[in-house]
Amino acid sequence: MIDPDELADKLVTTLPDVLPTLRWFGGKDRPINAVRPLRTTPLSDEMVHVIVEVEQPGRSEEYQLIISEHSDGFDATADPERNGLLLTKIAAGDRVDGITFAHEPGVELRTSLRGRPIGVEQSNTSLIYGQQYILKIFRKLARGENRDLVMHRALRGVG
Repeated sequence: MIDPDELADKLVTTLPDVLPTLRWFGGKDRPINAVRPLRTTPLSDEMVHVIVEVEQPGRSEEYQLIISEHSDGFDATADPERNGLLLTKIAAGDRVDGITFAHEPGVELRTSLRGRPIGVEQSNTSLIYGQQYILKIFRKLARGENRDLVMHRALRGVG
């Protein structure tokens, strides 16, 4: 089993150089002063959910990452050998140390699928599981209910 805090510490030393190259990072317009891990939560023996605070001139923002030391560049969302665990946790409605994995009501999920990231420019990470499901991982965290989620639920509600 990996030590989640040790893995997060390794990650944050590389993030100031790596973040500006990631399509979902919103702070490309300013230098990064510091990256601090705020919370690490083991999701499995090989995967960790990490919330980091990115400090830049005039602002500080929180981002979430799902990492594994066995994945290229630490990003477990891009690793089909690891990201299937997210679908399994969502299907089971798991709760892990304050993180709730949930799916939309009335949906039954098939869990034997691996996710593949959508490679287009976007501010989040979306994983496609087979032809059936999409998991959108919001990278930049904000307080309150996500407007994108509210809109999609409203559209689904009207068919």
